[in-house]
Amino acid sequence: MENRKVSIRQWTKLQVVPAICLLVNYYMSVQWLDTTSAEADLRMNLIRLAIMLLIIAALLLVRRKRDVMDESAKQVIDRANALSFKWFFMYSGAVALGASMIVENAKIIGYFIAGGFVATSIVRAVIVHVLDSRGMM
Repeated sequence: MENRKVSIRQWTKLQVVPAICLLVNYYMSVQWLDTTSAEADLRMNLIRLAIMLLIIAALLLVRRKRDVMDESAKQVIDRANALSFKWFFMYSGAVALGASMIVENAKIIGYFIAGGFVATSIVRAVIVHVLDSRGMM
């Protein structure tokens, strides 16, 4: 296996994995909330531990091969961070407004918040991909 470096696009796409794992973790917590058996609690904790170890292993393996960011890549990342922050700020405002007026179930609000993290990381990866491919800043 050759030792290839990971591009900035691949690095930002890999950062979507922790957000998806957060959504899965929230789903497991909601589904197993009513379960009070010790066996179910142990199973859920083992699954959570496996998810965390998977995230850490993936990030450590890629971090070693990651390219050193030059000035243009740093500007692309900064621009993508600013745009995704603005997007998440508007999204969380809409969720808070909808939660205060319409939704009465806290589980649905939690799914919207966890889904917002996933959507924000996907939007950030798309923005980095577009800006990096066009060479825009």
